[in-house]
Amino acid sequence: MINENNKRLINIMLIICVIPFLVPRGIMETGGNLLNSILYYFRLFVIFFLLICCILYKIRFCMITWLSILFYFLNIVICIIRHTDTSADISNFIYVFGMVLIMEFALYNDISCFIKNMAIIIGIIIVANFITIVMHPGGLYTDSRGWKANWVMGYYNSHIFTYLPWLAFSYMYIYKLRGKLSIIGIGLLVFIICGIYMAGSKTSLVALGIAFIIMFFSLKAFKLNLPNVFVFFIISFVISYLIIFMNFQENFSAILYKYLNRDSSFTGRTIIWALALKSISCHPILGNGNVSYNLTTWTTTQAHNTYLNIMVQQGLLGLLLFGIIVFIVSHKLKQYKEHPYTKVLTIILVAYFVDFITEMYQMPHLLFCVIFLAYNIDKIVDLMPVKYDKNSKTIKKKIKIKM
Repeated sequence: MINENNKRLINIMLIICVIPFLVPRGIMETGGNLLNSILYYFRLFVIFFLLICCILYKIRFCMITWLSILFYFLNIVICIIRHTDTSADISNFIYVFGMVLIMEFALYNDISCFIKNMAIIIGIIIVANFITIVMHPGGLYTDSRGWKANWVMGYYNSHIFTYLPWLAFSYMYIYKLRGKLSIIGIGLLVFIICGIYMAGSKTSLVALGIAFIIMFFSLKAFKLNLPNVFVFFIISFVISYLIIFMNFQENFSAILYKYLNRDSSFTGRTIIWALALKSISCHPILGNGNVSYNLTTWTTTQAHNTYLNIMVQQGLLGLLLFGIIVFIVSHKLKQYKEHPYTKVLTIILVAYFVDFITEMYQMPHLLFCVIFLAYNIDKIVDLMPVKYDKNSKTIKKKIKIKM
């Protein structure tokens, strides 16, 4: 066991270790090659250092850590087999590997303090991003693609992938302190919705809107038990299938245009999806590695649908592995379905699944932080007990749990 003095030192060490993994995209894109090189080698050092620490403290990695590493390592292997560029996949592998190592060590040391620190650090980034949106509503800088709508957290459609994990960390810590979501939690969500609205990301607004509705109806007043995460995952996948293969969205084209100012092609995404399907047909089992989609005015490396993107890069094997990860996490959360932490993580994952329909997830290391928390819900419930709330029947019953 780690004594209290050492815990404090390790908490400080973990803050230092996590910083190079949380540097926002806007700084990375405008900071130049020197800054990016320094951060890259800093991340490698953190991985090497934490591996040694895990060996010394005899920390055994959980199943989800191994599956996360395998998922991104598989992508590198396929890129090598298909002779495509591996730089982006190696970078993602380093990010995810480093973050799950940090999470493993935080779980062993003091997960409550780590969750609080993550909420604070990411919160500072989000506030800085909001300030730049207010000061430069048209965009802070023009990226390499010639697009202007970039701020501290990068391109506007990618902001949601920083907001969601921040909500997970923040809400879990609020529940720990207060035993209920309180006005603070609602305020955080309203603040994020304002940021997304000002940035102009309609797909992110839809994802958060659905999450907000689920959150509202999951309150104790409605006595609604949320379906398990895997059900939402399947629903998201089926909707993706209906849109991509059957143009199901054509039935709602008037609604899409009226309320979201989007046509039924989802701003040209249907063209990218058609190109992605052609790539999948070439190598359906193992995928193609990294693929570029050359459109009339610009080029992208994303299929703008998470399930489609995984199938393009890693084939059915990659999609199966990702589905297994979600299924295992869903099974863990199901055992604690009445716990507020489970409801928080379920709502956040649902918001991810909604955004998966029109976007390829970004900031993968933060997504796998949420997945790691969900998988280790049993340990977190014990190590970070929710504050007793005399008005909450759920907490009053001490939350019946299947062991």
